[in-house]
Amino acid sequence: MAVAVAVVKWVIRRTADRVPLQVALSGRRFYGSSSNSADATAIEMVNYARSHSRPLNATSYPEALRVLEQGLSIFQGDDASTANAAGRLLLAMATLNVDRGDIRDAMERLKQAADMTYSSIEIRVAALEALTGVHLRMHQDVIASDYGDRCLHLLENAGIKTNGEKLQVLEMRAKAIKGLVELACGRVDSAESYFSGWNVKDIKNRNGLVALTYAEFIHVTGNFALAKQLYELALELCATENTVDISVPSAAAMIPEEVQLGATCALGQLAAHSGHFDEAEQRLTQALKKAEEYYGGQNQKVGIVLLCIADMFGHKGRSEGASYFLIQEGLYRRSLEMLKAPSLDQEGFSKEIDQKDVIALARGGYAQLLLPQRNRAGEAEKMKQWADVIWENNRTTLAKVLEKTETSRDKERKMDATVVTDMRLGRVF
Repeated sequence: MAVAVAVVKWVIRRTADRVPLQVALSGRRFYGSSSNSADATAIEMVNYARSHSRPLNATSYPEALRVLEQGLSIFQGDDASTANAAGRLLLAMATLNVDRGDIRDAMERLKQAADMTYSSIEIRVAALEALTGVHLRMHQDVIASDYGDRCLHLLENAGIKTNGEKLQVLEMRAKAIKGLVELACGRVDSAESYFSGWNVKDIKNRNGLVALTYAEFIHVTGNFALAKQLYELALELCATENTVDISVPSAAAMIPEEVQLGATCALGQLAAHSGHFDEAEQRLTQALKKAEEYYGGQNQKVGIVLLCIADMFGHKGRSEGASYFLIQEGLYRRSLEMLKAPSLDQEGFSKEIDQKDVIALARGGYAQLLLPQRNRAGEAEKMKQWADVIWENNRTTLAKVLEKTETSRDKERKMDATVVTDMRLGRVF
């Protein structure tokens, strides 16, 4: 196996030197070994594919996916090393699929990774965690909840076999994603039970994703100071994960780069909710630049950040008694274009729309902006009606989100508190 792994490494290097991958990999199929060398090689292949897939475009995407698909074909066997290698490649392929909007393919690859009996528990947790997130994105909350439960049950049965510290981190990740599902379903008290007893000290040496998820819960329930501390901790931890602990498996919306973007965007929203508009603009501009660099200028994630900036100017205008009409209109229009919002003239449209939370919020916000303009009241009313039909947030209504001139503190911890847009999932929590 050592020779085989050395050949795979040579393949990667040769591919980097533009040797056609089909030629370099032809006829080479490697089987298991008791060492972790196959897993280490898979990490190299994932890093190679990632480095050649940014920004995501019509050329980089198929090339990166081809590297991973052909890499997957060389790892076969029933031992842990090759199973982990295959699992990592499946997670990376699913991440590319989600970035591209190929949700069905992403789900299939994540299911494969989750069902790999011989792979490590880290691989399976990462797959189930990502599946939960993908179904949240698609507003399939019942399915998301089922995958969240599977993740928790997997860890309940793994206590004896898994290192104590490692198990604690995985358990926090599983509880975090399950808590996010409960928040999405409007069950705030249930969501709180999954974060019970958590504090900044517990999270400090753990995981950026855990910090971000807990921060979002704290944000929407009104503790802005703690939320800011947790968002900043998420950024700090993700920077470390990107440079030191690249071997920790994750996929789709749960990868460190996504978490960094999500935390930066959320910090901008938090600053706007707190009335700190200069900081909000700086944070959101930073998120926009990072999203454009990472995904390319036409990606839906860029559209979500533009929506957040438009909403920030709305908060700022109400606070100052000023109007930012032209700025907001341009931002809303561009956001809806990038989010691929269905046409208002489309008859019989399906409510099964990807990222419908943010599309409804963008169209509703745009309608609210236009309603005072007499010559555009009809257009605004049409937008408003469409957004009201699409909005399916279990925690609050679109009208209540849009009518707020200042944030509330959710004293009953059940309804109508601050909302935060999760740019990774396109959900409004």
